[in-house]
Amino acid sequence: MRTLVVTALVAGLAAGMPTPGATAPPPADVLVEGRVSEGHTLRDGGQGGVWIEATHLSPQSVPSRARSVLQRYPLDRHTVFVIAMDTHSVDLSRYDMERLSELRAGGRGYAPVRWEAIAESSHHRLGALIFPRVDLPADLVIAGVAGVPARVFRWLP
Repeated sequence: MRTLVVTALVAGLAAGMPTPGATAPPPADVLVEGRVSEGHTLRDGGQGGVWIEATHLSPQSVPSRARSVLQRYPLDRHTVFVIAMDTHSVDLSRYDMERLSELRAGGRGYAPVRWEAIAESSHHRLGALIFPRVDLPADLVIAGVAGVPARVFRWLP
């Protein structure tokens, strides 16, 4: 019996499986960076089984589904991001996007004014994060979704 257990442990180590009692390394922060001239949408790599796509809205890049949000939160007074979240393994409805998000620009951090839901379900969410107006460059930080400490979406001028 001992030979079988040792053989299974050695086979597991060779296959990259964690040993009993071992802890996995903590997930790292994720940085997604892009220039506005290359497009306003940034998408992460699906860390933790959740894909997040963030679109920085400008007068030139307003998807039709976000037009009603801009009627209430115009771009001359707000910075707005449309956020799409997709998964097949995590309940996305439990994440409070206002609490988990921050916009960093000019050496300051800004809390969202509001999360405006456009479409909500447990595996697919679409909404707008509305912040006070800031100029680029800016980092949109979404923390704590699916075990990822921070996903940083960086827009450069």
